[in-house]
Amino acid sequence: MSCGADAVDAIEQLDVPHILCCLINSRSGGKAGQRVLESLRGKPDSCFGEKRIVFDLKDFIGFPEEAIESLRSSFAFQDEKLERDSPIRRFLIVGGGDGTMKWAMEILAKVNPPTDQVPALALIPLGTANELSRVSGWNAFRTRFNVSKYVQSVIRGPIVPIDNWKVEIAPREGESKSFSMICFMSIGIDAKVAAKFHKTREAASPFWTGSVIRNKLVYVYFGLKRLVSKHCALASRIDLKVDSTPTEFPASLQSIQVFNVCTAADGIYFWGTGRSTRDELQDYKDPALSDGFLEVCGLKNMMSVSTAKVQLAHSFRIAQATDVEFDVKAPKLVIQIDGEAWYLEEGSKVHVSSAGKIPLVTGPGRTFHLVPRE
Repeated sequence: MSCGADAVDAIEQLDVPHILCCLINSRSGGKAGQRVLESLRGKPDSCFGEKRIVFDLKDFIGFPEEAIESLRSSFAFQDEKLERDSPIRRFLIVGGGDGTMKWAMEILAKVNPPTDQVPALALIPLGTANELSRVSGWNAFRTRFNVSKYVQSVIRGPIVPIDNWKVEIAPREGESKSFSMICFMSIGIDAKVAAKFHKTREAASPFWTGSVIRNKLVYVYFGLKRLVSKHCALASRIDLKVDSTPTEFPASLQSIQVFNVCTAADGIYFWGTGRSTRDELQDYKDPALSDGFLEVCGLKNMMSVSTAKVQLAHSFRIAQATDVEFDVKAPKLVIQIDGEAWYLEEGSKVHVSSAGKIPLVTGPGRTFHLVPRE
């Protein structure tokens, strides 16, 4: 799918001065993250242009002010005459999976650069889940990373403004917490699988967590276990509001999904292309990452993941919306945001709302549902 009229003409950008700030998750993708970090640091400056700064994301754990300030100053350009004479293109290169992208957006929010210094996001897919990289054309660098070719792809790449979302979780008692969501979130059975996976990955030996393939095998294992587990419907455990309107959903659903990027679980298009059943949402537009809407749908069980994978079915379509709320009425429910999962307290409220748009550089590969169809 082409990037459309919103894309910046790449040909005109080749000779424009640029700054490349790189945030690389050295722990992502087994040893791949460390290799990419070393590659970016090891190349001469002539490969990058006017300015290149490379950070290891582990230095941003806990959002230390020193690291935040260092990144903030990196977006500044010291040649004031050049800044006046020619626009400076700023890029934030993020290496990791979808969880890393979420983390990078939270870091960028704390950096809070001036409007004229907001960088365009470019991706290096390294993690177990790389849905944003997949739909934006960066999976061409999934298995083989060449620094020179990658930098040229960033500098030449068209730019599309995509939706960014904020998830606020307010417990029954205590302070609310805010998170960035750039891909998807869910509450229910698939989030529980994600929680089990992350708990195991933290505790397991390096053999089981040292590569993307082994990570995926562990994930599949927990998915199969949930397939035969006790049915746990959500209708009596959460209340759902869509654009401030109470919204019912089938009692059979075990997960509610909220998508910005409508693919998950290694490229499954959960919203689907088939016709809606009689009980589903009837009138909707094809999802797009820059249309200002979220897709709200649900899974009946883990078998639904398999049928969606082979395009025999899709998730139950509930709504397209700009604002989504959940009231949690039962304990031990799990939420995941861009693959990061944790338990919700009974009485918690979850609110998903717009956090504006961010510029995204599209890669050289195939893109998917980035902009609305004409």
